[in-house]
Amino acid sequence: MTTRVQMIIQTLQVYPERKFTARELAKKQCPNVATRDKPRPRVYYWQRNPVPAISQILIPAKERPNVDWQSANRIAVENKDFHHYIDQVSIYNQTDRLVASAWNK
Repeated sequence: MTTRVQMIIQTLQVYPERKFTARELAKKQCPNVATRDKPRPRVYYWQRNPVPAISQILIPAKERPNVDWQSANRIAVENKDFHHYIDQVSIYNQTDRLVASAWNK
């Protein structure tokens, strides 16, 4: 059985020149589906040769023998996703113990 994601991808590939809202994609798959209009709907489209997004390096990495906690705290404040990583580094640094479930995601 085809999944919803596979059906969306197939629709986008069939119409590569078109951009769809989620509502339009749902109507393509099932004409009787009830959907609501949203003020700012997401737009989906197929890009044959995607260009990777360029990320900006705010703080360049440098290898150090000890953890620079001031810099680590600054990064954690600027990037909330980094906070969990810093917690795990802190646990490892203090106890020499790795929590495998936290690292292997």
